[in-house]
Amino acid sequence: GWNQWDMTFMKYFQIREGMRFELRAEGYNFFNHTQFNAVGTVFTTPATFGRVTSARDPRSFMVGGRLQW
Repeated sequence: GWNQWDMTFMKYFQIREGMRFELRAEGYNFFNHTQFNAVGTVFTTPATFGRVTSARDPRSFMVGGRLQW
């Protein structure tokens, strides 16, 4: 199965009327569950048969800000 949680946290700060600042933090694969991508299934190649040869991306974060007026 594929068990990946992506989360976003946002907070708006009102600076004055008609102007605000947005602070945003995003996490991809937040709980860092390993997602195996390719397992060798060809019996005639014993070097890779039954072995995990790659995995999907690990946890990553992004932080950003935006000024709106």
